[in-house]
Amino acid sequence: MSFKFKNSAKIKTESVNFSFIMKLKKNIGKLDRKIRIILGSIIILISILIDSTLRWFFLGLGLIMIITALIGICGFYTSFGINTCKFDKK
Repeated sequence: MSFKFKNSAKIKTESVNFSFIMKLKKNIGKLDRKIRIILGSIIILISILIDSTLRWFFLGLGLIMIITALIGICGFYTSFGINTCKFDKK
């Protein structure tokens, strides 16, 4: 699919491919996930109660914590080689 706007270059749009997420190894364990979901929920509630520009910072932080918990992959953990998952050694 492509679009052509008046007096501008032709713009191509392609579907976004998120398959790279499936290639990443999970590095967040069960306890870490539970803590992230609880803290993320608390931070989102705090962001709702705050009446300042920090509201958006706390909302973003809470959402990031919940999303990383649901996906099971943390970018900081990947960068520093941290892994809280327990794997069965066979």
